[in-house]
Amino acid sequence: MSKSEGISNILMEVFPLRQVAEILTSALDPSIVYSMLGNYYELINKFKVGNYREALMYAGRFSEDVLRLLWLIVEGENLSQVYNLKRICDKLTSRNNIDSSLKCLAWIAYYVIYTIRSKRNAVHVNPLNPVIMDMFLVITASNWILCELVRLIGKDLARETFYNLMFHLFSTPSPLIENVDRRTVILEPLGCKNEVLLILSRNPQGLCTSEIITLLKDYYGRSTIYNAINQLVRDRMIVEISKGKYKLTSKGIRFALELMRRYTISGGEI
Repeated sequence: MSKSEGISNILMEVFPLRQVAEILTSALDPSIVYSMLGNYYELINKFKVGNYREALMYAGRFSEDVLRLLWLIVEGENLSQVYNLKRICDKLTSRNNIDSSLKCLAWIAYYVIYTIRSKRNAVHVNPLNPVIMDMFLVITASNWILCELVRLIGKDLARETFYNLMFHLFSTPSPLIENVDRRTVILEPLGCKNEVLLILSRNPQGLCTSEIITLLKDYYGRSTIYNAINQLVRDRMIVEISKGKYKLTSKGIRFALELMRRYTISGGEI
């Protein structure tokens, strides 16, 4: 099995990267796409476990792959390595005959992500370490790049599909939720109602009651899960889209994001 095939197999297990890969590889070189998404995957995972230095290393590799991808789109040349990222970025952004979106992608990949990654190795006079602040900037910029690539390549994508994908990318870094063998796992006991919300936040297509019960049966009784679902419907945080199948409303999305935000900034408490 090649390295590209190995990475692609890992990504196929992870929503939303599975969908991003399917969209981008329909029009772009799969080897660069899988390398880029593999580095993004490692960036997010290193962030989740608090290994910020390695996360920034993968962020740098991600930005290199983005610039390789953009160079291939504009110049038709597949660069196996990029020795001078600034030169590549400046050439792309100075072109008059390319889409402004491609220029923005190149500028953000180099001047936001790669520059943060390479310039923060100096000794800091200020005792407040900026690395966590940098990580949030890098992850937000990386998510924006993936969303913009999907928007440009997936022109026939349904609006709801794109917005669901965008929501999941921008809410990816969470120490609360993990996908294990295509199964959504909530890593802390937060109460049945909150956990149903978080599970649905990772499954934008919606889930049936039986699927929710399967994910939570080791922690809560069936009646508790049913009551939580009914309460969320009454609170208008989820809606029944077909018989026994539920998905988040915009109110539910906001509440799920707030749960993740409060957990992250409190160091593990809600």
